[in-house]
Amino acid sequence: MLWFLEEKKGLAIGGAIACLVVAGAIKWSQRERDIFPPETGFFCVVTGDVFWIDPMKTTTCPMPNPKTGERTLLPYERKEDGKLYIRERYTRLVNYLKEVNKYVDPETFECRRP
Repeated sequence: MLWFLEEKKGLAIGGAIACLVVAGAIKWSQRERDIFPPETGFFCVVTGDVFWIDPMKTTTCPMPNPKTGERTLLPYERKEDGKLYIRERYTRLVNYLKEVNKYVDPETFECRRP
């Protein structure tokens, strides 16, 4: 085979690999993060307190309680019945916090206030 064809083949393979790396980096940068709308409230499973936290200051759940510093805050939503419930995406964390949970029903995920 002619040398210049082999060189082009190598460039094509290198270019394809570079495109895959760039596409992967773009996809990774757009991954789903814990981003909450401004009206999101956080419920403490230990104290039953409700906190409003700036969405720009949120990291990952459970969030730290501003009073205690312990990671016991989960985002909630108010349903049509007027009650508070842990947001569906974070219900698995209720089980993670089961040792300290006092105010969230582990089956319905309803938040009970003290």
